[in-house]
Amino acid sequence: MSKFVTYAHQAMAACGFAVLSPEVAATVRPDLFHSGMEASGSLGEANQHRHFHGMRGVTRLQAELAGLAHPTVTVITRSMDDLERRIQQVTGFKVLSIGPEPVAVPKAAPHPTTIAAENLAVARMAKLRALAAQELPSYGCTLRTEITRARQELARLGEADGVGFVPAWRGRVESSS
Repeated sequence: MSKFVTYAHQAMAACGFAVLSPEVAATVRPDLFHSGMEASGSLGEANQHRHFHGMRGVTRLQAELAGLAHPTVTVITRSMDDLERRIQQVTGFKVLSIGPEPVAVPKAAPHPTTIAAENLAVARMAKLRALAAQELPSYGCTLRTEITRARQELARLGEADGVGFVPAWRGRVESSS
């Protein structure tokens, strides 16, 4: 268990709340933390292991405290009764605002099969464009057939522009009789 977890549990037992800020922890408990940097490292470790999430009977809040380099802090508390006054009395920092902690909604990552399908489609289009851009051999061969099919496919998809050929249907001029 990290020093920050010890700090938080002792603060909860003594005051009914704990301010999860390395600056406040180093200020309030110099016996545990020699510097804010040490407290910050310990808090990072505790957050990584999610020690302060899912504590029974504890409410997580976000507060702004005056006089801190990083004024937005997380507060865990068992009671909301006169919390602003209690925080100021224990920490010495004036509470500018306090409210529920915003819930971070994770961004939905694209499904791996969707990414793979998009990558395949892009790769296929690049291959078709490269093949269609080749010069058409004057004699009948497999390469000529592949180039012709690639050009037809690009024309069908509407992607024929800019690959060095004009689809046959575009070159025709319709006559009105």
